[in-house]
Amino acid sequence: MLNERPTLLVVEDDEDDIFFVERIFRQIGARCTLQFARDGVEAIDYLSGKGKFGDRSKYALPTIILMDLKMPRKSGFEVLEWMQKQPEIKLIPTVIITSSTLQDDVTRAYRLGANAVMNKPVDKESLMQMLKTFHIYWTDFVEMPEVKSAGTVD
Repeated sequence: MLNERPTLLVVEDDEDDIFFVERIFRQIGARCTLQFARDGVEAIDYLSGKGKFGDRSKYALPTIILMDLKMPRKSGFEVLEWMQKQPEIKLIPTVIITSSTLQDDVTRAYRLGANAVMNKPVDKESLMQMLKTFHIYWTDFVEMPEVKSAGTVD
């Protein structure tokens, strides 16, 4: 993975958080391509290669997913449930970032296949440190599974 430029799919409905994630990844010199889905429905469309996400040269299958839990239309839980039914897609490492501190939410996310659950910091400096650590860990130290896109997924 050292020579590859991984694709990170950020699934987040809050425009301010999207702005800060983009800004922070630019500031830290992230070695990944950022793609965004604004809610769970868009995330599933992206992962399925449906609609505007059909062009895999423009919307590559992600190497890793960073996803919020509480979103409109479909929650992060619903996306995780859908992913578990997809033989290839469920292999994509998925990290949940949430402001929820409920143990039930954390446990449910892990049961549905999340690889990690992180608490979303309230201040931007802590968010920057968390995203920097996330980036280093997932791009420099973790071996990723090879995921093949099988066209449109159910």
